[in-house]
Amino acid sequence: MARLQLLYIHGFGSRVDPQGDKQVALRKIADITAFAPDYAQPYAQILQEVAPLLKDVDLFIGTSAHADR
Repeated sequence: MARLQLLYIHGFGSRVDPQGDKQVALRKIADITAFAPDYAQPYAQILQEVAPLLKDVDLFIGTSAHADR
């Protein structure tokens, strides 16, 4: 059985950190593609950037803040 393919979209002001707690935990159950949009860009541009990433995923999730903030 193939592993779950997950797209992890970071929230405002976040960055992709492959060693971050959330990604480490998620990699136990899925293969992850992480994406941190530049939310200062127009909505249409962000959608254009994320659309190709959605093609081969089974599920996408997002977060909006770190627990320590």
